[in-house]
Amino acid sequence: MITSTCYCDFDETFDLYSYANIELKQCTVSKTNNKLILLLDKKSTFNCVGLIVQEKEKLITVKIISKKFESEGYKDFRHSNNEILLVEENKLSGEIELYIENISDYLSICFSMEEKTIYRGQADSCWSIEPSIFRKGNQNNNINIEQQMFVDMKQWNIKDFTSENYICNACNMQHYGIPTRLIDWTTNCLNALYFATVSPSEDTKDGTIFCVSANKVHEIESSKYKQVEDFIKYRYFEKNNLTQNIEDILIEYAIDSKNTVFFKTAYSNDRIRNQEGIFSIFIDITEDEAKYLVNKRLQKILSEIIKKLMHDDEISSIEEEKVNRLIKLDIESMTHRIEDKENIYKTFLARLVENCSSKIDKEKLRTTLFNELDRACLEKIKSKKHKMSSILQNEKSIKIIVQSDKKSEMIKSLDSCGINSRVVYPDLEGLMKYMKEKYV
Repeated sequence: MITSTCYCDFDETFDLYSYANIELKQCTVSKTNNKLILLLDKKSTFNCVGLIVQEKEKLITVKIISKKFESEGYKDFRHSNNEILLVEENKLSGEIELYIENISDYLSICFSMEEKTIYRGQADSCWSIEPSIFRKGNQNNNINIEQQMFVDMKQWNIKDFTSENYICNACNMQHYGIPTRLIDWTTNCLNALYFATVSPSEDTKDGTIFCVSANKVHEIESSKYKQVEDFIKYRYFEKNNLTQNIEDILIEYAIDSKNTVFFKTAYSNDRIRNQEGIFSIFIDITEDEAKYLVNKRLQKILSEIIKKLMHDDEISSIEEEKVNRLIKLDIESMTHRIEDKENIYKTFLARLVENCSSKIDKEKLRTTLFNELDRACLEKIKSKKHKMSSILQNEKSIKIIVQSDKKSEMIKSLDSCGINSRVVYPDLEGLMKYMKEKYV
């Protein structure tokens, strides 16, 4: 997200919102519309980020939009001879905070973002990215509360919450302020700035906008969209019904390093439509679910091996009921972990020898079992606690700060651009909010 760089001599003028004139020969400036530039101090390990506001034949004018930060971790930007090095895209994403003095600064930064960037505004820069249902208390207890709220909404039979599409119901709940496991984003950077600035209870706090270059935003009715819908239905209504489809979903995300899914949804109400909403959900896996999935996969592997041994006449024929008893190796109750393939082999072999008349090729059994365990990646199936903020580690992102004393001017600028509470919330509540903001 920052593709230009410059070595220069920092001095007292390199303060937030100050301007600096830099000779172009000192810089490697990206030949794109990206106006962000990383400034590296020749004499120290400090860096800061500038916004290119003017380019002349031999000179560029830069506005400082970040506080100075140590370059520890960015040593690959520096060469002993001060050779200028182009910063690779995303080298600094998620690492720094950019500050905006006015809406013009903000738009210049946003216009430097990738086309697929989505935005989220929060009125307090200290808040992490966490869904409302998980912001307080124990996660397991909150999941139970979440389930009960969803059941209640269905029972009350309110039009906006009776769709057969569980995603639409959850999105409507989110936009009417009911705690859910969703996080809402917008494709419109000005809408995000609105949410970072318009909040009377946080008007003394710095606001923030998270700009994320989402690797993939899944379309309505895509396979991932249907996965999300099935997962929401499972979490809300069928917690104890682990179907094969849900097992496959949980295993996929238990193994995957990225558990966050971005998806579009039908604009089922005017608020989502005007806010140009996109949503994200974190596919979490509880410890009990992870244990169940590991044991079930292990049992399937052992069952298939037994069938093969019977087919090859290495063991006598066994009734299905007895097979089910043989393959129940409860990982938690055993002294070894799932990664210890040797102990799994020895336990399984001992059970076979004890319960079957056999002429087992032990080395062949060992090799087959090890290969199947490696293929199944059972050791990678782990519980994943809900952590939506992991987005910032897994996706390219930049954090923009709106200082509290700049909020009121930002609100006026947004209003002049047609972004205000009356538009963002196109109902009576939104109109009342707008009147208070404008006149009270």
